[in-house]
Amino acid sequence: MRWIAVLIASGLLAGCGETVAEPKPQTTSWRIETVGDAGPQRSVEIKRVVRAFDRHWRRGDYERVCALMTPETQANLAALLKAPSCLQAFGSELYAGSEPPAVRHAAAREYRSVRVDETGTSATITFPDCRTWRLVRRDGTWLINDFPIVPSAVRVTAPRCEA
Repeated sequence: MRWIAVLIASGLLAGCGETVAEPKPQTTSWRIETVGDAGPQRSVEIKRVVRAFDRHWRRGDYERVCALMTPETQANLAALLKAPSCLQAFGSELYAGSEPPAVRHAAAREYRSVRVDETGTSATITFPDCRTWRLVRRDGTWLINDFPIVPSAVRVTAPRCEA
């Protein structure tokens, strides 16, 4: 029993020094804004979509990138870029040497906020530049419904960002 007291005392004394705690590095914080009982689990699921988008984009797996989008979003992207499909839109020369804002957002994984509505079926992620991704939950899966994936050559205006 005496040796336990010695261990506890030595552990307590080890913390009594002249060391100064170094300040923690400044990091970008994000907050979850939920309405109702949607809960933080939804935020985790939504951020997984962002990470999956980044992973598939970096690998050049545009079929999986398109699969993360709603069919309507895929069709709108293809129509805007005058391509037969979402997959072929990414092969468009408008994307040559161009990285859409969504790619930078997904790679950085920094968020101003993640907001889930009270039904838990609609969400918005806001990034540091105030651009947003809108997602919807369909058949138990979060899909990207609207985000800045259009090449910067087509759409260059960014929203105003307020603190």
